Amino acid sequence: MRISPLTGKPYPKDYFEPEAVDTLLCLADAPVPMEVILGWNAEQLSEAGDWALRTHLWASDNSNRIPAKPRHVAEAEESLSIPREGGGEGKRS
Repeated sequence: MRISPLTGKPYPKDYFEPEAVDTLLCLADAPVPMEVILGWNAEQLSEAGDWALRTHLWASDNSNRIPAKPRHVAEAEESLSIPREGGGEGKRS
């Protein structure tokens, strides 16, 4: 059982672990520092993991729709000040 460093309580069973979110965000070309990810609650981890997984699958010619990038992911990315190429969000035309 994994314990959240933020709350000291166990993570719920239906969440993405911080390490998985880190990997998925990198696959979605949205790197966020691990220290930031560790500060997210279980809901934020789930939102970020779900978004990153859908984005990665969408880039692999799957027809799934991806939701808008979660605000906390966008804010963490912006804090890095890394220029990004292209938008990559929305649905395929």
